[in-house]
Amino acid sequence: MLTDLLNHLEQDLAASRQVIPCFKSAISAARETLISAFAEGAPVEQLVTDHATFMDGVLRLAWNRFEWQENRRSWRKSRVALVAVGGYGRSELLPHSDIDLMILLERAHYRRCCGTSASRLATASGPSLSAKARLPPTSLL
Repeated sequence: MLTDLLNHLEQDLAASRQVIPCFKSAISAARETLISAFAEGAPVEQLVTDHATFMDGVLRLAWNRFEWQENRRSWRKSRVALVAVGGYGRSELLPHSDIDLMILLERAHYRRCCGTSASRLATASGPSLSAKARLPPTSLL
């Protein structure tokens, strides 16, 4: 049901320079689809899981739009990962829930490897994410 919306979003992103409206439109369409499915009696557990799966696809498309300089040829890698936490991390995304994410960095000098891309991802995602996004000053590992 929502897979078609993700496929359409991917095509829209490839054809447009204005990506934020593409993301917003797809998320609105998904919300309407989920509301209709609920009204038709679809199991709530399935709708909650479908919503989380759809947002996985949206975030994957957003994440892949950025250049993550992981320095793959060096033995000292600068790895970065996007980790879903909270209800969303458990694939339990309720309507109007926030999406809790953690950008996990392996090394302390994150600004050189991916700080700009991470900041741009948070800003592009909208005010609710950018207000909560805080990149750690040191490595977690």
